[in-house]
Amino acid sequence: CELPIGLDGELFKPGASGIRQSIGWTKENWVIGYVGRLAYVKGVDLLARAFTKIRRTLPQARLLFIGSGEEQGKLRSCLREELAQGIVRLEPDVPHASLPEWYRAMDLFVMPSRYENYSNAALEALACGVPTVGSQLDGSREALRGGELGELADPTDPTSVRISILRALAK
Repeated sequence: CELPIGLDGELFKPGASGIRQSIGWTKENWVIGYVGRLAYVKGVDLLARAFTKIRRTLPQARLLFIGSGEEQGKLRSCLREELAQGIVRLEPDVPHASLPEWYRAMDLFVMPSRYENYSNAALEALACGVPTVGSQLDGSREALRGGELGELADPTDPTSVRISILRALAK
């Protein structure tokens, strides 16, 4: 697979990860992840809402946010119970060189941006072999080749985000 300019193919590639074990999650858990700035424009609120509904039918699901930003406090409030139970993790200070191991701990990467020129995080996840859900309204659509490389969700519709996640997990 040819990687875009600027994406380090020696760093971002499939491989093993000890992250799940180090945070107390197992291979039986379905880890849904996000990497990036925790901002409204990135749709992190949509991902949090979708996850709370997904957990009702998939109790083995886990949610991992890697990044920090202005929505961090709202996420902590919205997901207070899940954070306390260890079902959701927020990891604000992951060095760039460590990101591949975190991506490889995920069963699914989700970037439900309301606007994104081009998602490097989605490309990094794909390069690590992680299935991806992106937004159908932005640069993720191009990165995912119109849905050929991953599921596309409507970031104006939380139900669409949830359905795209469930569809991707079922593959």
